[in-house]
Amino acid sequence: MIPSDLPSPPRIFPFISGRYTVLPGLSQLAQEPAINIDSLYPSMIAQKQMQLSGDFGRYVQYSDFDPGISHRATQLLADRAVKDHPRLFRREADHFTAPMTTIDLSRSDSFDQVCRQLQEDVVVIRKTGDRDFNCAIHLCFPNGWSAADKIGQTFFQTHTPVAGIEGINARAPHWVSMMIGARQGLVRFAWGIRFDDFLDHHPDSPALAWNRENPRAWVRVERQTILGLPEVSAAVFLIRTYLYPCHELNLQERSQLALAIEGMSEPSAAYKGIASCRGELIAWLSNYLNTDLPQMGHR
Repeated sequence: MIPSDLPSPPRIFPFISGRYTVLPGLSQLAQEPAINIDSLYPSMIAQKQMQLSGDFGRYVQYSDFDPGISHRATQLLADRAVKDHPRLFRREADHFTAPMTTIDLSRSDSFDQVCRQLQEDVVVIRKTGDRDFNCAIHLCFPNGWSAADKIGQTFFQTHTPVAGIEGINARAPHWVSMMIGARQGLVRFAWGIRFDDFLDHHPDSPALAWNRENPRAWVRVERQTILGLPEVSAAVFLIRTYLYPCHELNLQERSQLALAIEGMSEPSAAYKGIASCRGELIAWLSNYLNTDLPQMGHR
């Protein structure tokens, strides 16, 4: 049974500095939960179940997902869920109990079954010799990329399309080693703008564009947590997606969002899908705020 008193989703605003940056931005997880559960849990889990029953391969892909790594990744997810939310999850030997089901962790499909019980998407990265690659992708809420495209890719290949990533990719082996060694966990945040409130932005599904006749926008924030499995040379990468309607942001939040959008480089704005409407978006925020915000200059 899912409790009726789950907390509201947290307000996570990486843009509040008024700057858009492409940096690792990694910090220690410390006492924070790796897995977040909130009042959107029932709807997000239901959406996962619906999508996976319709087209499993669209959202889940495996490549050399060694049984030993699969077992350790599944155990890690189950144990972390219990640690972070003992009121919702329990584990007794090989049985993991979530609000709506009990999963036998010894089954070959237990990784998929556990991922279905989390609001996060999950990617498992492994390293063999000098090569790292994505060996498992459970991605029900993609943000313009697909499991089929990224499965088997290295860290470098996975991130190459990101505008401004060159400095990070130049040290790809360092970041992979850091992720695998992150026993205590790491956390970072990413954000962008969308013009609909869809969680599933698979690249095969066209996203809604900016509509100047009926302007609406959402800030899409990803809380990305990393849990290392050095004993099997792997890491578990979790992505929790949050959507915040711009009209629900307060004055300071909208002002800082406009500043951050204005300060994006042209390649970053293009990568984020707002290059063609950036000026209108800032003007809309400015008018909506009834205050003076930066207007687009000539670039």
